[in-house]
Amino acid sequence: MAPEFLLLMCGADRRLPQGLAARIAHRLALDCIAQDSRYALLTAGRMQVYPLAHHGFIVGNLFRRFGAPELIATLSDREADQIVASGGRELIDRYWGGYVCMVQKPGGALVLRDPSGAQPCYHTISKEGYLVIASSADLLRRSGLSGCSIDWEELGRILLRVDLPSAATAIEGLSELLPGTRLDWDYGSVALRSLWSPWDYVTPRCETRADMQDRLRRTVQSSVSAWASSYRGILCAVSGGLDSSIVASCLPRAGRAHHLLTVSTADRDGDEATYARLLAAALRSDLVEERYDLDHVNIDRPTAPSLPRPLSRAQQQSFDAAVRQKAEALHSDCLFTGNGGDNVFALSRSATCIYDRFLATGIGRGMFQTLGDVCTLTGASPMQAMIAVAKIASRRTARYPWKPDRSFLHPNIVARDTATRPDHPWLEAPYGALPGKAVHIALLLRIQLHLAASAETMGLAVVNPLMSQPVVEQCLAVPSWEWCGAGLDRSVARQAFADQLPDAIIWRRSKGTPESFCLEIIAKHRRAIRDKLLGGVLAARGLLDVPALDRRLSDEAPTLTSKQRILELVEAEAWAHHWSSTTEDLHSDPALAVPARSVAQ
Repeated sequence: MAPEFLLLMCGADRRLPQGLAARIAHRLALDCIAQDSRYALLTAGRMQVYPLAHHGFIVGNLFRRFGAPELIATLSDREADQIVASGGRELIDRYWGGYVCMVQKPGGALVLRDPSGAQPCYHTISKEGYLVIASSADLLRRSGLSGCSIDWEELGRILLRVDLPSAATAIEGLSELLPGTRLDWDYGSVALRSLWSPWDYVTPRCETRADMQDRLRRTVQSSVSAWASSYRGILCAVSGGLDSSIVASCLPRAGRAHHLLTVSTADRDGDEATYARLLAAALRSDLVEERYDLDHVNIDRPTAPSLPRPLSRAQQQSFDAAVRQKAEALHSDCLFTGNGGDNVFALSRSATCIYDRFLATGIGRGMFQTLGDVCTLTGASPMQAMIAVAKIASRRTARYPWKPDRSFLHPNIVARDTATRPDHPWLEAPYGALPGKAVHIALLLRIQLHLAASAETMGLAVVNPLMSQPVVEQCLAVPSWEWCGAGLDRSVARQAFADQLPDAIIWRRSKGTPESFCLEIIAKHRRAIRDKLLGGVLAARGLLDVPALDRRLSDEAPTLTSKQRILELVEAEAWAHHWSSTTEDLHSDPALAVPARSVAQ
């Protein structure tokens, strides 16, 4: 069972009703870990809890930035006092992990979510005025302290601004606390404040490329070892690609029992077993091989029903089934992945790194070297690359232009929401910022929602070590042009682990994907998908461009982009139907229907 928590807080002049926490704990099969007259903390699974003297607590996994790479067992009184006195700043500077911190203060409380977002955190204000915080939207729903009505306008915005994280969710009154953000609660209102920004870490260190590689290797190894210390048995998903192989290569040094798992498609393009075997042999690790299976896919149910927005795709159901089955058989209590590697290692084919180098060093040998690297990486000619650079320079701003996905959405949705610019605090580039770093930070944003979906659907703890705060901060400090050195993407990471992995993996340029399995899903369920999308709740609410979908689903060979988009909409349809049914169920039981007020506004 994946760890969960629910925190209930009331005002300074009020007390929690006697027995309320016990009733909720009984209903949800949670344990009441801490309680006084103003708050109650309920948890399930192996949720780590760190008391902060009498001032609050931290839930989740916590590691020291300086010291042994292992899970902190307890915090000393001095450490707890420093965290409380700093208002959470001490956690950002001297610790890392996947956590949520709550500190009581005069007249209120503060809640801080870690910068990596490894610990999910959702919040709402109940009808009675309680601040309720939990690790999942479904937990809040089942507690009876949060409503579950769909915010259809926000759902349309989510489908348009695909992959862009937001504090707003598609459930009315329910918000997400964004990574690195502190919520200040004064028992009547909420204020949000960012304590961590990637822009604070983009200044390059004065070090050689060899030093960058060494620092990155040590940081990744330390992060993997720290996370491994939190679990008894590890199942590590490997694709045969660079990122998951890097994570797997660190596990033998972490000293924890582990197995490697690869899941392949029947089609050759998605069969990574050959590379996975090569990796397992080099690491002397046991490898389990599985296949994507259509029997594990049910398009009538959402892949991640407990999330407050649709995020996953139907093919994830088969992967999840393989993971759960093997984790149970091997007695593994967590899944390690290489997810986020492309993002943190700045896999980009943008010409922004050429422009970055020009801004940093001017026209010279270095800029022309980067020009050659980008041409080798992308196959573009020098003239084509420089034309792209000129377009980037003409923007006169480093801000990343987030592009919406208008495909198959009703024109009214597109017209309404493209009138305003997609926004997130990390997209706001400071004065003097380099556009290549804006691209890197946008990549970090793009993976966040996918990591949340993965963690919610597995049924066991999921760890993405490459997205750990120390790794992210180290990678942000690497100049954008270094990532494409020698014409290779993720160049610094490749060379950092060149002596730990087989050459066939380190220097591999191709990458397998489960795209053929996506086509199999559509081929098998084409008529049902067409019926659901053309006559479902999304179409009824005016979110979909029904004629465009009708034309595309009559095509026997949808394009790659359409294939993924169609499965996104299938998930959104199943998710919307699930939450609509949930709302009806709650309305039939007045004792559970509790309206909530949004704190995202």
